[in-house]
Amino acid sequence: MHSQILCKGTAAAVAARRMRNILGPVLGKGGWTWNTHEVKLLNTSAGDTVKIGEISYQLKTPRNPELVPINHMSETLPQTVVQHLRWIMQKDLLGQDVFLIGPPGPLRRSIAMKYLELTKREVEYVALSRDTTETDLKQRREIRSGTAFYIDQCAVRAATEGRILVLEGLEKAERNVLPVLNNLLENREMQLEDGRFLMSYQRYDKLLTEHTKEELDAWQIVRVSEYFRVIALGLPVPRYKGNPLDPPLRSRFQARDIYYLPFKDQLEILYVVGPNVPAERVSQLLSFATTLCSQESHNLGLPDFPVDNLPPALTVLEQFPMLSSQQLVQRLYPYQAMLGKEGRTAVEGVLSRFELLDACQQPASSAVLKVVPASTEQPGQAGAQADVTVRITDKDITFQVPAGTKAPRPPNSNPAFISTPSHAQLLAEMVQSHLVKDMCLIGAKGCGKSAVAKEFAEMLGYNMEPVMLYQDMTARDLLQQRYTLANGDTAWRPSPLVTAAQEGKLLLLDGIHRVNLGTLAVLSRLLHDRELSLYDGSRLLRWDRYQALKEELQLTDDQLHERYTPVKMGHILVIDEADKAPTNVTCILKTLVESGEMILADGRRIVSAERRPNTIAMHPDFRMLVLANRPGFPFLGNDFFGSLGDIFSCHAVDNPKPQAEFAMLKQYGPAVPDATLHKLVAAFGELRAMADQGTITYPYSTREVVNIVKHLQRFPDEGLANVVRNVFDFDSYNKDTREVLIEALHKHGIPIGAKPSSVHLAKELPLPEVRMSGYWTTNQEGNARRKLLCPTETHPIDIKGPVFLRVQGYPCERQESRALSFTEEKATWQIPMSEVNIICDVTTNNEYTTAPHAIYMATCNPVCLFAMKESGDTVQCMELYDVFPRTISGVWQPFVTVAALGSPLEGQVVLHEEQVEETSDTPTSYRAVRRLILSQEPEQPAPKASNWWSSSSSKEGGHKMCREFAYKNWLLFFKEGGNQLDVLDVLEGRVHTISLPINLSKVFLVAEDRWLLVESNTNKKFLLTKPMHMGAEDSGVCQLHSVTQVTQQTEHSTYKTVGSDQLPNENLSAALGQKIVSPNRLLSDTSSYARIIVGFPDLMSPNEVYSFKRDVDLSEMRGGDSGGQMFSRGGLKSGVAKRTNCVSLLSANQVVRALPPGQAPLKDIFPPDVTPPMTAAYLEVTDLNSKKLKYIPVPRSLSVSPYTTWISKVSDSDVLLAGLGSGGVVTVDMGGYVRLWETGLENLQRSLLEWRTMIGSEDGRPIQITVQRDSGLDVTAPKHGKVDPENAPHVGGNQWAGGTGGRDTAGLGGKGGPYRLDAGHKVHQLSKAEINAIPEDVRRAAREMGEKAFKARLKEIDMSEYDASTYERFSGNVRRQVQSLRIILDSLQAKGKERQWLKNQSLGELDDAKIIDGLTGEKAIYKRRGELDPELGSPQQKPKRLRVLADVSGSMYRFNGVDGRLERSMEAVCMVMEALESYEQKIKYDIVGHSGDGYDIELVRTDKVPKNNKQRLKVLKNMHAHSQFCMSGDYTLESTEAGIRELAREDADERFVVVLSDANLERYGITPERFARALTSDPQVNAFAIFIGSLGDQADRLQRTLPAGRSFVAMDTKHIPQILQQIFTSTMLSSA
Repeated sequence: MHSQILCKGTAAAVAARRMRNILGPVLGKGGWTWNTHEVKLLNTSAGDTVKIGEISYQLKTPRNPELVPINHMSETLPQTVVQHLRWIMQKDLLGQDVFLIGPPGPLRRSIAMKYLELTKREVEYVALSRDTTETDLKQRREIRSGTAFYIDQCAVRAATEGRILVLEGLEKAERNVLPVLNNLLENREMQLEDGRFLMSYQRYDKLLTEHTKEELDAWQIVRVSEYFRVIALGLPVPRYKGNPLDPPLRSRFQARDIYYLPFKDQLEILYVVGPNVPAERVSQLLSFATTLCSQESHNLGLPDFPVDNLPPALTVLEQFPMLSSQQLVQRLYPYQAMLGKEGRTAVEGVLSRFELLDACQQPASSAVLKVVPASTEQPGQAGAQADVTVRITDKDITFQVPAGTKAPRPPNSNPAFISTPSHAQLLAEMVQSHLVKDMCLIGAKGCGKSAVAKEFAEMLGYNMEPVMLYQDMTARDLLQQRYTLANGDTAWRPSPLVTAAQEGKLLLLDGIHRVNLGTLAVLSRLLHDRELSLYDGSRLLRWDRYQALKEELQLTDDQLHERYTPVKMGHILVIDEADKAPTNVTCILKTLVESGEMILADGRRIVSAERRPNTIAMHPDFRMLVLANRPGFPFLGNDFFGSLGDIFSCHAVDNPKPQAEFAMLKQYGPAVPDATLHKLVAAFGELRAMADQGTITYPYSTREVVNIVKHLQRFPDEGLANVVRNVFDFDSYNKDTREVLIEALHKHGIPIGAKPSSVHLAKELPLPEVRMSGYWTTNQEGNARRKLLCPTETHPIDIKGPVFLRVQGYPCERQESRALSFTEEKATWQIPMSEVNIICDVTTNNEYTTAPHAIYMATCNPVCLFAMKESGDTVQCMELYDVFPRTISGVWQPFVTVAALGSPLEGQVVLHEEQVEETSDTPTSYRAVRRLILSQEPEQPAPKASNWWSSSSSKEGGHKMCREFAYKNWLLFFKEGGNQLDVLDVLEGRVHTISLPINLSKVFLVAEDRWLLVESNTNKKFLLTKPMHMGAEDSGVCQLHSVTQVTQQTEHSTYKTVGSDQLPNENLSAALGQKIVSPNRLLSDTSSYARIIVGFPDLMSPNEVYSFKRDVDLSEMRGGDSGGQMFSRGGLKSGVAKRTNCVSLLSANQVVRALPPGQAPLKDIFPPDVTPPMTAAYLEVTDLNSKKLKYIPVPRSLSVSPYTTWISKVSDSDVLLAGLGSGGVVTVDMGGYVRLWETGLENLQRSLLEWRTMIGSEDGRPIQITVQRDSGLDVTAPKHGKVDPENAPHVGGNQWAGGTGGRDTAGLGGKGGPYRLDAGHKVHQLSKAEINAIPEDVRRAAREMGEKAFKARLKEIDMSEYDASTYERFSGNVRRQVQSLRIILDSLQAKGKERQWLKNQSLGELDDAKIIDGLTGEKAIYKRRGELDPELGSPQQKPKRLRVLADVSGSMYRFNGVDGRLERSMEAVCMVMEALESYEQKIKYDIVGHSGDGYDIELVRTDKVPKNNKQRLKVLKNMHAHSQFCMSGDYTLESTEAGIRELAREDADERFVVVLSDANLERYGITPERFARALTSDPQVNAFAIFIGSLGDQADRLQRTLPAGRSFVAMDTKHIPQILQQIFTSTMLSSA
């Protein structure tokens, strides 16, 4: 059927002209005026191309140009709209369908039509309503000349002809309708009713290489065009009313949030529309409108302000400046009529805030004086017009409005209409509104609305078309009705509404409040655009667009009217979306599958055995493949498995595992960085887990991740944070879901919402200049005192064990730190340590190792070992208190050091304890601990592990372990004050003992064969040289050389670290400011930031020492109150801390220290008016390349062990530090929080570039639309402008070339110029952030509105702010679960009211079973969707019945301090009360407590449920008080039995009992078997138990005894609300 455009003479132009008046200032030519000229027209010989920014689209000549939207584009567009168009073009090029989601209004449709006009695409438009059926989308059957045949509808026509299918109002359609498009959206395939099969162009073209087109036609295979796309337009549900999207359907779209235009863009529109309206008044009106569209307004339940109606309102103000702003607002937003007292107060508060309460000060319209035919018509208008004179107080104003085809009649000349002053004023206001907009009259029944409307029509010469509306009216009743001709043919009859639009009548829709909103939605395009798509394929088109189309195609009116308006063959039958069909429909498959037979509608029978007359033999190869979603929310499907699951082999298909998903995504995006893919896999994996737990409702699928990766592959410069919006914009209007999503994305390092400028790196301070401070001389020659020989002994290690210990894995809640801003901190997580654990060491595997970076942490009290990979998701823990049995707090305080081994022992560590020289060995895979004896003495064992290593030593002096070369699998041990070194060679299994002539205080391994020793009493330094392989026969002995230090001044600094390798030559040269190549070592001590010893330890000549001196020695500075020291008495320390907390990053040329806050120069870091934050420490980064100092604050630990004195012995600050890789460090604070830091400048620069790339720069760059045309036609383009001979600066004016901030002429920073022209003047331009910003006074007004309404609400219910904050503590913790549960309850109600097919109707869809009756002339051959009336005498639907039994016994209060069980139980009760509010007719509930005082303690009665927060808080207070003061005892069993008995006696649809209790039942003699019998005592009642506390394994044993699915164990009590949610979901929804 060909489409038609209907336009009857000039009468039809009247309605079109009305629409142009309404939307002309917004959508018409020249309506948009912005800072730059976005639409640029060029002539080129390269073919027609459209470019939006850098994205290009090759134009194609449309075969049906009348289907291409026209007159939607304008020469100037705001950047926001251009960005939306660019995004749609990207998705078009990717072949992806899009969903434009946003608040109500024409903006989404306008953007879609702009894009289609820009790219010359043909459109198939359908406005969805609750009456839309599958036939409206696929194929409709018609009868012509006695023959029934199918006619393709919009979706099929768009798919086969390569058009764009625009679906508007997806939230209005019934849930069973849209899934028919799923396969067409996903695979571009669809089975049609007439036997044809739509196939994707790729598969079709492949078949075409193997078969002829005639064969494919014979097989009825139809090719889907590669240019077919779908643009869906919808509202976000649940913020607005409607049906939530089915997850499989939603996942096939890419989403884009189309919110209102930015404030400044709106302001510019209004300034253009009302140039004479005072700017302050315009700003006040827009500020008011913006405030009523804020989140605070939504929280108060206020409807959104119709921002799109502000331009026509400004047109009225332009004509009538004396009008009251408040009265004008009342016309746009009739809050007095539609809001309650609380809402009216809030709105008037905002009006007052913006000085718009002027109704009592301004005069009002009084009467219409005169109406005459227009003497002169406005240019560009069509249809009749009238000059109307209105008297406002003492002033007469004449203006022109649209009129009807009859002669206008003077006011007050109708004897049948008795005018009153209020009627006269109303008519005058109606005439003003008629100037720009359609109207809605709101009033009580019988107040004269119809009489006033009739008088208005006659006064303006209109023929009026009244249409009475009723509740069951369908979209077809409104537009076109189907009927049957005398010969049985089907035909369409236009409705009075369509006739009125064609003939220019005044349409009166009487009783619009009665019609369902889902039906009324089909009129939105007619009201906004004056366009309409009808069921018979014809279209109504706005007058100016009709004329433009006629001129472009050079056709007459007549010409334009003509142009416009699987069993039998042994195949596999695939049934998709089986859960969307009612189970009584799918059950017809039962006999076919079970017995191999089925009776068809024509009387034939499918049989599997021998062929008989009138039968079809089933092919032996016939198979059936059924696809269905699981039942329940959010899929909104039927329980297909419950009905037919037993006759199929069922397989659960889940999303792929992370590794498999990553590998698959890599195939789609080979150029996408692996780090990006890992972030996506991790983030979506967590979101799916949250959906399974009930935290969020939508189950994100792999399909959505694939689409994101495809986008990143095609457009690599797009930011990941922008691209993920393609999926998450669906949820942008649900505040709770949005917060959960953003939190999950931020956790995995996807910086959604971040700005590229949000870089918060630590402040840089200048480093003091380097100075040569002395020499070190190694004495090679001389007497025996200077050159000493040290004998060496070697013996094997004595290995004892192994002992097998448990390695426990814990999930790592890793949080990426660069979510909203870029800092040095990369990531953080907490290790699962107990409150009394004390962190005593942290180390990492060396940067030279080939294994991934691993982090190892040791704790004492008791001794435990924790380990994880730098980017891993699991923390492994081994408790070693059996290996270190003498760890008794208060008697002996152990101190453990960890060393990580290298290849081939990667992943294994050595633990060493200072006081007890005892070593144990534990492998990760074998969980074995071996004890190794380092020396021959029985008290000195040393442990060795296959994967985990432990070593400890105990004597009066502390034993130390040097681990610089642990990555080469050897370690050095010495005792402070001792005179020998023990070298443990792990691979060879031997210990080499070196005897020394000196007593030791420190040992630094400056090279593998050179060690720096410090004598204990004199602090003299010695260099010990040893053979590389000590076990070799010709190794000789070790030699000891004294080191003489010559300094320019006396120093008493303490050495912290000495590097074990040298700085690279380029780093050495950069640090010293001279080109130098030499051996060197980087040394750190307390008196300098860093020292470099040039020539040491390889050169024996005097080695120069260069220092970066501190002003004050660190040892002389007070560390300040920090962590454990702050909580200890007086902050006293006992001795020097054991950890140096200093590392040298040689490749980054940095020294990093962890300093207590008192040692950081806070005055230099923070401004005087800024209070420094509470920190655990500061990381002092000394960068020798840039000669800068940085102090990075380490956040303070949330918890600190009570053993504060012990902590102070470990570290000066509350953190421990270790190097990580070549340019970073890792810290662990005393609360167990691990933080990864990046300090190297090169690493930071690279990471910053990657971070900004993830954010993207779409919002920061101006985008221009360029249309390159090959035609060479003369097109209207912006002008160059006059050239000023004096070249004076010009700002604005629309005249001069080379100006700034102007319009239409060439220049810089203006609006609408064709190109940029720089005449050498300063450019006047606003930043994008400033343009998009909402003024602060508007934000403040929104906050004030919310605060005032909150306080007024508290006053109304007599609730103090203290009580409100107390209630918020419980309510806030379950707000998200309440929201999710209410969505489930909404869908439950919607499901109960599901409409059905009503047959034997005279209107609607053609019923296939009635075709023969239609051929005989029968009229009632249609079916339509509707609600079946209940049978006469049938009872009203009963509510479901719920009882919650809350444990308020004394044990709940007693153990609340341990695990918070009472508070969590109160939160669960709060969740039930809030979620079930306003559902009392659907679900009746009560809450009964049980304790030692009895089994039936009344908390909430069914007939007196709490209605507000104060009443709900009273229930919670009663629970808390009763638990505190009740008698000891337990009545759980009696309460359960009584509750089930009582509910079984009540008349209800279904009955549920939920028992909240701890598992402390055995104490009172209640066996699990008795409790199980109580829960199942009545089959009519579904009873569940939630155990929220347990002594030992009581809860687990109870759960094993109780019937499956009837009990839940909530050892982590915060999960109680989620468990309740699972109960509601699994029972109520599945049985509804």
